[in-house]
Amino acid sequence: MLGNGVVGILSESVNKWERRVPLASSHCARLLHSGSAKTGVDRIIVQPSTKRIHHDSLYEDVGCQISDDLSECGLILGIKQP
Repeated sequence: MLGNGVVGILSESVNKWERRVPLASSHCARLLHSGSAKTGVDRIIVQPSTKRIHHDSLYEDVGCQISDDLSECGLILGIKQP
């Protein structure tokens, strides 16, 4: 479903007020813990952000990796700029 099974979540940088996220930490938990055979997701890498409505620690708590490097990701998600 997602190429190599690694999903990336961008830190938004275009608008200084942007706090939305393409996937909440609860969504990431569901994708990671439902099994890669069912979801196609093996790992989720989240770029660090101090502006995001959901703090980095919430993503780490559900099993996501925090990293600036998204080069391993087969799918990268972000919020489209207006």
